[in-house]
Amino acid sequence: MKTISAAQFRQFSRPLRRIGRDIGITGIAGCALMTAGLLAVLYLQLGAAPATPVSIGVFTTAAPAPEMQNSPLTPAKEINAAVLRLFTAAEEHKLALLEGDYRLASSADSRYRTYTISLPLKGNYPSIRAYLAQCLRNDPRLALDALEFRRDQIADENLQVRVKLSLFVGAS
Repeated sequence: MKTISAAQFRQFSRPLRRIGRDIGITGIAGCALMTAGLLAVLYLQLGAAPATPVSIGVFTTAAPAPEMQNSPLTPAKEINAAVLRLFTAAEEHKLALLEGDYRLASSADSRYRTYTISLPLKGNYPSIRAYLAQCLRNDPRLALDALEFRRDQIADENLQVRVKLSLFVGAS
């Protein structure tokens, strides 16, 4: 085993002592807590992950359904079913869903197509947020592109929202 001399140790420890002096005891304690937190997150993500999904607010981090893990793209024959799920979820959350605008566009490299869905909704904010969380959780091939909020009067509880979503569809 190689030993280091006192001069080498002083040369190595000098920057550490300077940093400790600059940030103080509270800075050192903060760094230690952040390091412990990062290690805990890494342990949970890489090691002993919980068996149940972790809930963060309205959104839940859960693995997609097994049938959707194999293909990242929606088959073209399932587009209508995906749109129907959006309308069903709006009814569940008691949102007024008017006519939507739908467009199918090819990507530049033609590996996939995007089905752009623009939906005008009316309802209160918690219902709209729960609706979006359910739609995105239930269909991992769906992406939220934009939200436009409008309220006629500040006292109105209900909002008029335009939701723009993209559904990624296979090229064939």
